[in-house]
Amino acid sequence: MADENLKSKTKNGLIWSALGNVANQGIRFVLGLILARLLNPDAYGVIGMLTIFICVISIFIDCGFSQALIAKQDRTKIDFSTEFWFNVGVGILGYLVIFIISPFVADFYNMPILSPILKVIGLGVIVNSLCVVQSAQLSIRLDFKTSAKISVVSQCISGVVGIVFAYYGFGVWALVIQQLMGSILNACCLWMIVRWLPDFEFSRESFKYLWNYGSKVLVTSVITQIHDNIYPLIIGKFYMSASLGLYSRAQAFAALPSSNIAGVLGNVTFPVLCAVNGDMDRLASVYRNLVRLSAFIVFPLMLGMLVLSEPLVHILLNAQWNGCIPLLQILCFAMIWQPISLVNLSLLKAVKRTDVLMKLDFVKRGVGLLILIITCQISVSAIAIGYAFLAFFSVILNTVCTSKVLKVSFVTQMKDIVSIFSNSVVMAILVYSLSYIVSNDLVLLLLGLVGGCVYYFTSGNLLFKEEMQNVMYMLKKKQNQNK
Repeated sequence: MADENLKSKTKNGLIWSALGNVANQGIRFVLGLILARLLNPDAYGVIGMLTIFICVISIFIDCGFSQALIAKQDRTKIDFSTEFWFNVGVGILGYLVIFIISPFVADFYNMPILSPILKVIGLGVIVNSLCVVQSAQLSIRLDFKTSAKISVVSQCISGVVGIVFAYYGFGVWALVIQQLMGSILNACCLWMIVRWLPDFEFSRESFKYLWNYGSKVLVTSVITQIHDNIYPLIIGKFYMSASLGLYSRAQAFAALPSSNIAGVLGNVTFPVLCAVNGDMDRLASVYRNLVRLSAFIVFPLMLGMLVLSEPLVHILLNAQWNGCIPLLQILCFAMIWQPISLVNLSLLKAVKRTDVLMKLDFVKRGVGLLILIITCQISVSAIAIGYAFLAFFSVILNTVCTSKVLKVSFVTQMKDIVSIFSNSVVMAILVYSLSYIVSNDLVLLLLGLVGGCVYYFTSGNLLFKEEMQNVMYMLKKKQNQNK
């Protein structure tokens, strides 16, 4: 009975998390296309240069405390209050750091406009610090329905505001206003809906527990964010801002399916795996099912986008963005592994092996830095290829570690996804072969989408019945909830 209840909660969580991520990413994607037509690659390049500074500071706001609370079974209100006041304090301190370093960032890139932009966009750090606990409470309840609604509302309104400012010629400031407005709306909605108020208490005991767990997650997150966002920093420093704009747009395209799946899994897998922690057989079963399901969904999406990237960019953007096509193809292969890696890492956090998580990141980021040092001297495309290699290396290394924790062999885990990957490659080859027959971009894109879906659903019903049933269950549930 408990298994069925967990299975139902997991599926419902996946459904609402998927709805929220698909809607959020879809809205962001559509609004981004409109903004890309109103703005040029340079504007996106400017924002890309600042991403690393905002992301790294933002990580310190939470310090992994939210995940510590989710993992803790006997959490109290004092635990939540302790995290809240810590978050707010670090948020204010983080903004002061951003304010102070903004002139030096502008000097680093030799672009004076970056200083005022960083000061304004950095205000989102304080805003976000005010609602970390509310978000954690929704995750603990597996209430992804509320999270989805909040995300969609804030994304829609902030996106429309950004488009209006872009239309009236505000340039890069339209993107700044869009991001800041999104953070403010998200925080306001969380406060109004969750209706949680902190006590004026700060417990040293609670902080000690949160820090012991979260500090290792913090180190891992900082290393990951610095590594992932050092790519825009390096491209912005050694190449033109337009090159960074093309890279950022390609990354946004590739992230649409991959980050959607990763976002869904990130919201759901960690609390679900925490719920079954203690029963290793059950934990292994849930983990393997989540890996297969993520592979079954993300592999065809990413490989399909890879082979259809050229007509996709031609139709959705104008000629100034054609340079992002080869970058998109490379990044599609890189991001295909992201959701599976996320399930791997969620497992390690669920079994409280954050020490392994931290060691893993030191190894992966060390390899990544070496690759980046070599590739940045060649070209932007070489940097993207190095990133793709690192992504594949990371998923292999993650799987080796999870095999030791779960006592499920590396070969067994690889067998779970190899057949799904092979079937997705066959689908991609069939779709790509259409380009030799059809020359019109729109017709090629439509035929590729229809043909790929027909083949994959047919083969899925024949070869991957369990995964297909799970996907169909979520689709039917989604239709019922939309009625």
